[in-house]
Amino acid sequence: MPKRRAANIAFALLLTVCFCGLAKRTVSAAPLQWHDRGHYREAKVNRPLGQSPGFSLLSAKVAGVGFTNRLARARMVNANLLNGAGVAAGDVDGDGLCDLYLCSLDGDNGLFKNLGDWKFKKITAGAGVGAPG
Repeated sequence: MPKRRAANIAFALLLTVCFCGLAKRTVSAAPLQWHDRGHYREAKVNRPLGQSPGFSLLSAKVAGVGFTNRLARARMVNANLLNGAGVAAGDVDGDGLCDLYLCSLDGDNGLFKNLGDWKFKKITAGAGVGAPG
């Protein structure tokens, strides 16, 4: 089960990168052409031929995001609960970097400040947002 939790955290970080643009750059040389779609906007991002998509797997230790979704054994009868709790990404302190808030079903939630360069620091207690899931 620890490998699955680590994989879930790595996947959540990858999704966060996709939606928040933590890299602060695009892989295409051309400027993005944004299209308004009502309540959202979108732009196609092209990957130059022969180049990687730009993602690298980072360990929780390197990134500074040590978090485990706790789930009581008695609640493991519901397969949907095993999929995890939730993740939110946004700039909570106005520094222009996308911070992470991770939720746990039976444990404390966690807020991680983005320090830049793919490094995070847990600030849950100081922010007063460590409510149990």
